[in-house]
Amino acid sequence: MSSIVTKLSPSQIIQDLLNAPEVIESFRFFEQDADAITEEHIAICEIPASPFDEQARAEYLRDKLADIGLSDVTLDGIGNCIGMFRGSAASPLMVVSAHLDTVFAKGTDFTVQRYQQRLLAPGISDDGSGLAALIAIARTLVNTGARTVGSILFVGTVGEEGEGNLRGVRFLFTEGPWAGRRRRRAGATCWAASSPRPSSHHGGWSSSPGRRSRSRSSP
Repeated sequence: MSSIVTKLSPSQIIQDLLNAPEVIESFRFFEQDADAITEEHIAICEIPASPFDEQARAEYLRDKLADIGLSDVTLDGIGNCIGMFRGSAASPLMVVSAHLDTVFAKGTDFTVQRYQQRLLAPGISDDGSGLAALIAIARTLVNTGARTVGSILFVGTVGEEGEGNLRGVRFLFTEGPWAGRRRRRAGATCWAASSPRPSSHHGGWSSSPGRRSRSRSSP
């Protein structure tokens, strides 16, 4: 099977994935659940998560992933929220992550305001949209009965911004229970029903619901 895959061009692999019934069903789920995903996005953003003060948001994410039905949902030693979607084998393992913290200081008003088709709030895009993506992707995998060869580790990391210096993801891969395991990492930067359009370079004050968006990944 691997020899066949290596002969396909990247564009052909992507096209084959887009034509797969499981993927089509997943996109349909995103579209049908768009309003609920938007409300989830708002709820997450309104939980304050200033640097080094992410616990309330981490606990919220933990409860959501547990309710969805992921396995081994927990907060690790530094405060990252972790949940496992088990495939037919433990490996290959993919990590899908978004960070819990924002750049905004304690005392910031995180209340989300609606303006026409926009949602306005500190951190609504960076990284409220990524956390909404984590929940939406996990829920889609479970609700559509998706089957994967390997497993997927969903992670909300602490300490991405500023003086946090990526402390959450560093702990995940160097000190935590998953340190040293072979994996690929994908950042859930945005979700199928929200196309963030930040008006500032970092932090993000606005997001437009109802549009399919891009994501990013890295090996």
